[in-house]
Amino acid sequence: MAEKNTKKRNMGLTDKNDVRMEDDAFESAAPKNKYYLSVSRRYNFAKYVVLIAFMCFLLISLMANRENITYENFLLLIKDVNLAARTANKSYETINYSEDSEQTVTKYKNNLVVTGSSGVKIFSGTGDQVYSGKEKFSKPRAVSSDKYLLVYDFSGTKFSLYNTFTSVFSDSFEYGITDGAISDSGTFALVSRTKEYNYAVMVYSKNCNLINRYRGNEYVIDVAISDDGKRIAIVMVEAEGGYYNTTLMLCEPGSEEVIQTLTLSHVFPVKCAFSDDSNLALVCDKEVYLYDKNGSLRGNFPISGELDRVSCQGDHVALAMADNAVQSDNTVIVLDYKGNVKYEGDIQARISDIELHGGSLFVLTDTDVRRISLSDGKERSEQVQGYSKDLVVFSRDDVMLCTKSKAEHIDLRN
Repeated sequence: MAEKNTKKRNMGLTDKNDVRMEDDAFESAAPKNKYYLSVSRRYNFAKYVVLIAFMCFLLISLMANRENITYENFLLLIKDVNLAARTANKSYETINYSEDSEQTVTKYKNNLVVTGSSGVKIFSGTGDQVYSGKEKFSKPRAVSSDKYLLVYDFSGTKFSLYNTFTSVFSDSFEYGITDGAISDSGTFALVSRTKEYNYAVMVYSKNCNLINRYRGNEYVIDVAISDDGKRIAIVMVEAEGGYYNTTLMLCEPGSEEVIQTLTLSHVFPVKCAFSDDSNLALVCDKEVYLYDKNGSLRGNFPISGELDRVSCQGDHVALAMADNAVQSDNTVIVLDYKGNVKYEGDIQARISDIELHGGSLFVLTDTDVRRISLSDGKERSEQVQGYSKDLVVFSRDDVMLCTKSKAEHIDLRN
């Protein structure tokens, strides 16, 4: 009996093996799909092509940027990442600094820059001091871009170039500096004079090499550089017969060629600025002139009233004009770079500062700070107390009101 059971079990095992062998034989005999095999080979080939292309791109990038791949830049990258990690979850706070009657404030890479006789200090919006320099300026002026911060001593002879953590270049001239400009490309310019000429505009590349020196006998009022570094505008003025005549010179940094020279009679220049796409706005006391990058007129806008404040940012120009002698009644107008009016409104208060940011106009008065939408004219305001010197805009909802001793955060969220 036991023998029969064993035999049955053996027979059952043999049957299962036979079935498995038959399945394997069926699978091996199944026809292969040539289309999917071909697709698989192509994807496999493409994988190696992409890998080789990536390695070539990486090698070329390293060779092209080998001058910038340094130990110092690597340390700066680590510091930048560390700062971002520290401030990521923090809110904006009031920033206190030493009082100085000659100090100036500006924004640089979403940081607040305070320059004065005690040196250059850079604060994050959350109040962390990320840089403190010992370079002292008697009458400091600061201009910034996405790449560098340029600080010079107005009527003094020295200047310095900074990134977020250190001074990267410093120099001085024989005569005093009267103006400066810098672009997102890193190209920057400073205005001084020489023994022979009333003005000398020195233009430096992003690597801090002197690439141009423009000289003449007019008086330079303003200078601007396009974000791509391919255009520089120099605005000059001279008196003739009891009137002021304005000269605009457009050049290409790194080239000796003058692209365009324009003369405007009986107007005094106030400011010039490039738009994001290198169009140019020239604001004068009586009119605003809008040009393309080669100096062709695109539009103009006559100014009525006394021009009090000007702000240029992105593709817009903002003007604040006083309608009475005490400046308690003002007209604010925002133009595009063709001269079209994008916003016009009345401000029944004395204006301390105006700033453009994104699609909004920010106005600081002696009683409040206002955010005005350029698309629909809607306003959001917040009452302020005390005298504020400057308005620094960090975002649509976050602004800093700067006095001689502190920068106070104002929240404009709805």
